[in-house]
Amino acid sequence: MRAPSPYIGVGRFVREARRLDEAKRRSVNCSARDFLAAWGRGKAGPVPCAGCSACCYYAGVPVDEKRDRRRLPHLLTERDHDGELVLQRRADGACAHLGDRGCMIYEHRPSACRSFDCRAFSAMGLVEHCDPNHRTPDWEFAAPERAPP
Repeated sequence: MRAPSPYIGVGRFVREARRLDEAKRRSVNCSARDFLAAWGRGKAGPVPCAGCSACCYYAGVPVDEKRDRRRLPHLLTERDHDGELVLQRRADGACAHLGDRGCMIYEHRPSACRSFDCRAFSAMGLVEHCDPNHRTPDWEFAAPERAPP
């Protein structure tokens, strides 16, 4: 009788690793150039966060007291060292409003959060580190269409 192979179950591990890797990849169905043009016009559409919370680890997310005045009662804020109003942060560096299922004040989030779009960094070829342990996700853009000859 042969001893069981130490490689039994490796295929399952490899398949799971591929599935997780594919889940991390995010795609946009237009070219980076077309995306940036739409983004510049405010027509890029909502960011499909899909469980990502990297941007919730930025330090000093500003709260515009004029633009966000209707939202202020819902926000946990503080003054930074320059006296600017910012969202409070937890001890781990995350926004105080980040919960287990994402933003707990999504409908009342400040204008800085509403306008943030991590896809723009990838479209410009940039890697954005929100803090030393968090970075915006990589986005893949469709290849630009070529004009017929």
